[in-house]
Amino acid sequence: MGNRIDACRVRDEASLVSVQQNTIEVPVRIIMSKISDFDPQRYSLAVPEEVEFRTTASKDENLRTICAFRNSAHQEHIAFIIEYKAIHKLHTAHFEQGLRQMNILEEVVNKMTLPTAEPERVKHYAELLSAAAVTQTYHYMLEAALEYGYLTNGDAIVFLNIDWTDPTVLRYHLARPACEVLVDQDATWSNAVCQVLAFTIMALQSSQHSNDDRVAAANKCNKWLVDFGHVLDQILKEEEEREEKEREEKAAHSGPTTLAGKKHRRVPSSPASVTS
Repeated sequence: MGNRIDACRVRDEASLVSVQQNTIEVPVRIIMSKISDFDPQRYSLAVPEEVEFRTTASKDENLRTICAFRNSAHQEHIAFIIEYKAIHKLHTAHFEQGLRQMNILEEVVNKMTLPTAEPERVKHYAELLSAAAVTQTYHYMLEAALEYGYLTNGDAIVFLNIDWTDPTVLRYHLARPACEVLVDQDATWSNAVCQVLAFTIMALQSSQHSNDDRVAAANKCNKWLVDFGHVLDQILKEEEEREEKEREEKAAHSGPTTLAGKKHRRVPSSPASVTS
């Protein structure tokens, strides 16, 4: 299994979903099926009879997974939602530079002055991409009346939580399991499977809110008509125009140059109100 997964290459969200299913979601489901053997009631934990992860493609063509469970009455509920972004579109470094406690509407969407010089421009792109991504996941959580969800690029995991006493605030925790297992004294607690397992158990203690709660929450929130793919395309276009201008200026000062080769699509300037 390990060798087969190691040979997989994440080229898009579909291949990322496949890797995540085999390395994280299936192990979590198996562990959850055995937890009842350890009498979780003594810890006041609600553990359902069955937990499963189901991946679907939505109308906007984004792949996402729901963690569903059945209670003792065999009724199905949703515990949380998972959103995927391929790492060539959204780097872990973008999360690291772009996620912080902020008012997204004031500090990102309606930012008065857009930086043009590095490193400020790189940080702005990171904030814009990260904000667009978490806003998209937040929207799905709100639409499903959920308290929990997470966003992953296969390397980092952004765990998200909505406190429905104030649904305008999105809480987050940025986890980097591959780095954390190297520095923690006991890697058992920081590997990706155990972090998602703990998150799953937390989410299972919550419940979906009512439709009235959902409508009331949506009415309180500001609206940002954003699509992550569009944001990424706009940034790529800006970067290509900037680089073309730099080449022209350089050519004007240095004389004839050879034609540049075809550029590959890449994340622009890829670097080497959210609250944590």
